[in-house]
Amino acid sequence: MKYSGTYSCGHNGEIELFGPNKEREWKYNREFSGLCPECYKKKLEEENAAKAVYAQNNGLASLEGSVKQVNWANKIRDDFLSRIDEAFSQLHDLAHTDELTAHLDKLTENRFMITQVKSASWFIDGQFFSPMNPNDTEKMNLKLRKILGIRPEESVYPTSRNEPQNTNIIRPEEPSHEGWVDLSITGSIISATYAKDDSFRAVVKSSGLHWDPEARAWRMRVGEMQGACTDCVAELASKLLKNGFSVLIHDKDAHDKTIHGDYVPIHYRWVSVGNGGYILHYPKNDGDAEGAVKKLIGYCKWNGMRGGFEVSKIKTESVKELARLYGFKMTVGAQKLVEDSEAMFNTATTIEPTINNPQKPDGLKEILQSSMDVLDDLKDDI
Repeated sequence: MKYSGTYSCGHNGEIELFGPNKEREWKYNREFSGLCPECYKKKLEEENAAKAVYAQNNGLASLEGSVKQVNWANKIRDDFLSRIDEAFSQLHDLAHTDELTAHLDKLTENRFMITQVKSASWFIDGQFFSPMNPNDTEKMNLKLRKILGIRPEESVYPTSRNEPQNTNIIRPEEPSHEGWVDLSITGSIISATYAKDDSFRAVVKSSGLHWDPEARAWRMRVGEMQGACTDCVAELASKLLKNGFSVLIHDKDAHDKTIHGDYVPIHYRWVSVGNGGYILHYPKNDGDAEGAVKKLIGYCKWNGMRGGFEVSKIKTESVKELARLYGFKMTVGAQKLVEDSEAMFNTATTIEPTINNPQKPDGLKEILQSSMDVLDDLKDDI
């Protein structure tokens, strides 16, 4: 049977429904509570276009497939990258055994390969793995190599990412340190090497790099909160140049961004997810951010594993206000938690509360109303 109705966008439509009346009513309400097919398709196309621009600016492959497939796959890819970045933040501060180092290397490879997959259907067809699980990470590594045509013994990174594209050294007008700092990108890791020097150490540490004794280099894993590797290298190179160091940058894009100064600096105020709630990230010396958090959120527990302060999802509105007023950006995972929390609140049952006060017994009133006769015990003896 055909039913007519009005969609939330104001357009009228007609659908055909079958089955029991209760099931038809549910399907009818679900259908007309959303956008009409044309408006929904337009909405998906706009979202896909925005995602395509984001992908181009962040080194992600443009997904191929139908409008619905691309929209769905974009969300799955964002979730993959968010969960890998969250795993990095949890595993980074653990003692680095050989097994953990191998696990982190595979995660780094997986993150890079995920950004290169173009098939929307590949993301949709039941691809799942837990980044915290080494076995899952290994299996996903093989799946990604298969879809990208990379043999197990081959490097997942294009040669151009590891070999110098421009061997010209960039130097300040008046260098105050001899030689040059070597800056390179491997997957989602940026590395800086130079002779032992306190000034160099101060610059790289303030930029978020940590000493890796095995690689014999200062390194940083770049995730969603750091931005693009090329921007991170260009910003680090600019700081080094300002401090009198010459630099040799092996990545052409990073080299060009340093020359022209058109890199995007790292943003340090972030909201991520963890332990079922939010994690607030900001530098230790950021007094303005600390004051804003105390004012809008109140007391927050420090989570050393996540490198931030824990906030319950109950305070979603306060977190949104913090982001709006004080420039805290949200990771994909944090934005999803906001949307889920708002959806739960908006679909909550609304009622007019009724307070039922228990009636207190009044023994004296009952006695007085029960009879007007004088009790026998109270009568005078005659």
